[in-house]
Amino acid sequence: REQYERVKTDNERLQTENLQVQDLKRENRQLRDELGFVHQRPDLDLMGASISGQVVAAEPGPILRSIKLDIGRHEQLGERMTVVNHRGLIGQLSRLTEHWSDVLLITDPRSRVSARIDRSGKTGMVFGSATGVLIMRHIPQDQEDAAPSVQLGDIVETSGMSRRFPSQITIGQVVEVRQNDVAKWQEAIIRPSVDFSALEVVMVVREWVPDLDSEDEVNAPPGETEPSATDRDAPDAATGP
Repeated sequence: REQYERVKTDNERLQTENLQVQDLKRENRQLRDELGFVHQRPDLDLMGASISGQVVAAEPGPILRSIKLDIGRHEQLGERMTVVNHRGLIGQLSRLTEHWSDVLLITDPRSRVSARIDRSGKTGMVFGSATGVLIMRHIPQDQEDAAPSVQLGDIVETSGMSRRFPSQITIGQVVEVRQNDVAKWQEAIIRPSVDFSALEVVMVVREWVPDLDSEDEVNAPPGETEPSATDRDAPDAATGP
C-alpha cells in the first residue's frame, strides 16, 4: 500500500511537471514567433504585453469584443496606438490608465481600417460587425481585360493611407466575394489572420503616433458599421485561424 501511494504520488508529480514543460514549450514558441516579427519590422517600435482580461459579448453570441493589457500610460502608451502580433492586426488602444489599457478589436462594429489587397493593389475599408465578421467594402468593380480586383484567397493588409495604422500589417484572407453588376463597388468577407480565441501575448506599436485630425477609422459614422442583411447571414470569421 505504501509503495502504491509512492507510485501514485510520483505519477501525479510527473504529470504536473509534464504540463509545465508543455506550457513552457508553447510560451517559447510564441516568444520566438513574436521575436521573428520584431526582426521583420525594424521600422516599428514594438512593446510586448500580456492579456489580463477579456470582454465577451452576450449577444448575438460569445464573440470577443475587447481585451485588456497589463501596460498603460506608464509605459508611454497612447490612445489609438496599433496592437498586433506575429500573425497580423489585432486592433487599437481605446482606453488607458497608468498600468492597463483596453484594446478595440478589428472585429468590433466600431472598427474600420483602410486596407489594400496584396495581389491587385486595390484598396477599400475593412469594417467589423455585430457578428464579428470582417467585411471589406468600397472595392472597385472589375474592369474588362484586367485582373479581378478581389478574388478568393487574396491576402488583405493595412494600406497605411490613412496614417491610422502602419502599412503592410496582415488583416486576413478573402473567403467570399460579393459582387453586383449595377453597384459601383463590390465587397468581400475577410477571415482574420489572428486567432482571437487564443490570444495571450500581443505587441503595441509605440512609434506609430496616429494623426487625430485624420479620417476617423475607430468611430465610423452611423450606417457605416451596421452590417447588411447578407452580412448577418455570413459565417462567423471572428475566431478563424
